[in-house]
Amino acid sequence: MNPINHLSRRAFLRNFTDQPQQQHAKTTAPQEYYTPSSRFFHQQIRHIPSIDLAHWSLTISNYPNSVTFTYEMLRQLPAEEIISVIACAGNDPQRKFVGNARWRGIQIGCLFDQMNSPSTPQYAQFYSADGYITSLPTDALSQAVLAYEMNGEVLLPEHGFPLRLTVPNHYGYKMPKWIGRIELTDEPIASTWEQQSPTENSLLQLDAAIRTPRNRQIIQDDVLIAGIAYSAGKIKAVELSINGGDWMPVPSIYQEQYGWAQWQIVWRPSTPGDYRITVRAHDGRSVQLPDSLHSTIVQVVA
Repeated sequence: MNPINHLSRRAFLRNFTDQPQQQHAKTTAPQEYYTPSSRFFHQQIRHIPSIDLAHWSLTISNYPNSVTFTYEMLRQLPAEEIISVIACAGNDPQRKFVGNARWRGIQIGCLFDQMNSPSTPQYAQFYSADGYITSLPTDALSQAVLAYEMNGEVLLPEHGFPLRLTVPNHYGYKMPKWIGRIELTDEPIASTWEQQSPTENSLLQLDAAIRTPRNRQIIQDDVLIAGIAYSAGKIKAVELSINGGDWMPVPSIYQEQYGWAQWQIVWRPSTPGDYRITVRAHDGRSVQLPDSLHSTIVQVVA
């Protein structure tokens, strides 16, 4: 169903719950750099809003000034596309809540410039149709876009139609969906997520995961070991350890812009048996701590 034809009213929103509803992504194939929209994880604090564009607009305010944009007005502005990974700060051990996509929309600074503010506001507060609220320092938004397309297609309702924020190098809870209002201020607000985790750092922490082989997979001969890595910077190196042995470098790493890094290596087991494969990444500033490392166990048969 075309999301543009969906109807919506705020009265249909369900009651707030302590834990967000979520749908994780199916494991992305190693050669697939962009996660298809249908397999990209999504979360919301209530149900997914259904929005009628005839009654939707984006209002940006900086007291006492404000400006309002319709969807058509936003689509007529110069567009920019960025590649960015989005990860959940509360990811599970298998790293199911992470995806990588192309996001097309308006650079948010271009909209702020139309406010003609005498001074630069320190914070931007974002208000979503599902009741979610968050704020970010304006100096953290230099590369951010208000996206209306994902992987070359209009956003699906579950991914924020008609408008969502994409902020490179930050966790997903700083990328609100279904945005209808932005308020520029000099003070931050108590955001929805921070009320539950007030000390949470929104910058992406260095992480890596094995996508193939699957845990407990039975293999023979040579095996392709492949996966992803991401952080708030470029991935400089990925290493593997077999059964707690020395770390060996992965020679093949691919990364675009603010997206995740994909890596792969072919490994030949020496003898049959069970093997624990562990991965870690480096981003030039830090290396993953032991308690954050992802492992998978495979059974090698003759």
